[in-house]
Amino acid sequence: MNGPLNQPEVVFRDQVLIVINKPPGMPTQSTRQGKEGTLEAWLEVQEGVHYTAFHHRLDAAAQGLVCAALDRRANVSLARSFRERLARRTYRAIVHGEPQGAGGTWHHLGRRRGSRRSVVPFEAGAAGEEMLAEWALKEVRSPYSLIEVQLQTGRTHQIRLQASTEGHPILGDRTYGFSEPGGLRLQACALQIGHPLTGERLSWTVDLPASWADSKFGQ
Repeated sequence: MNGPLNQPEVVFRDQVLIVINKPPGMPTQSTRQGKEGTLEAWLEVQEGVHYTAFHHRLDAAAQGLVCAALDRRANVSLARSFRERLARRTYRAIVHGEPQGAGGTWHHLGRRRGSRRSVVPFEAGAAGEEMLAEWALKEVRSPYSLIEVQLQTGRTHQIRLQASTEGHPILGDRTYGFSEPGGLRLQACALQIGHPLTGERLSWTVDLPASWADSKFGQ
């Protein structure tokens, strides 16, 4: 991938499953403003597409891999994959500062009051949504670091919330960090999942975004 990602790109497609590299700034599904401009709307007008169903989402500001069912026969398997954590999702992010160590585990409880979300350390039996992720430090280019995060749970804004709570907000995160130019540096870079009909284990990866070069990373 040699330039900025401006339009969705099909990474894989067969009769029942599609995997798309979503550009930043595009909501996955309908918002309060409607369906126009969403990945869902784009997919519905593609040639030969007569049915779509998403079983996971990617923040509008983020970019990267999203899969969807193109046939109702795929729904049960895809839903189970994400519900039971059988799908493996890996993300890249540029964060402020340098996390201590080569990697580790983020384990929190997410809580919500109205439109506000907060995160506290995990405590068994306490109220809240479990947030669990493994992170690894890939490269440091002060004042930023490139990390990879593998989700074990899938909560709204999970990586953004956990990174900010750990003292390393994602670059360009206006909600939980700072409003630097260039957009949110968060990418769903790898996806591994069993094919919903055959069970064959499939995996896909995408390159580091070229547009991240302005923050000392990128191609």
